[in-house]
Amino acid sequence: SYMQAADQLKVVVMCGAGISTSAGIPDYRSAGGIFERMREEHPELAADNRPPEDLFSISHFRENPNDFLTRMKYMYTDLENVEPTRTHKFLRELEEKGMLLRVYTQNIDGLERKAGVSPEKLVEVHGTIQTVSGNDSKQPYSLDEFKEALREDKQDALFAKH
Repeated sequence: SYMQAADQLKVVVMCGAGISTSAGIPDYRSAGGIFERMREEHPELAADNRPPEDLFSISHFRENPNDFLTRMKYMYTDLENVEPTRTHKFLRELEEKGMLLRVYTQNIDGLERKAGVSPEKLVEVHGTIQTVSGNDSKQPYSLDEFKEALREDKQDALFAKH
């Protein structure tokens, strides 16, 4: 039916955390989500009446880079065995049928890529954890090298390189 009419129907998709929650990735704002956990881990946020989003700000990163890198270490560990959901696979199917114009995603988990959606079709609004670059130099890191430094708690080596 509508999937057979690919030459007539073109689709732009805008998505967020909801397409990854069924893969076991928590969203940010719901009960038990990332921000709630961050409030528990960082009581100074409540004391200063600051939102948990502040922990993702560039100023927080510059002041506390190891805090951010510790979160990244856990994020990479959590995402290692996560598989794309039916929704991610549906996006790939739309592309295969020639129907997909673009996917705008707020997700950084890279599951759209892992499902097989072409990078040319993706706009990763908040970036992705599949690529890493120096904050000021914009020089790319090897993703494997970055993960290895995090696993071995060698974050200082990351700053020395860039």
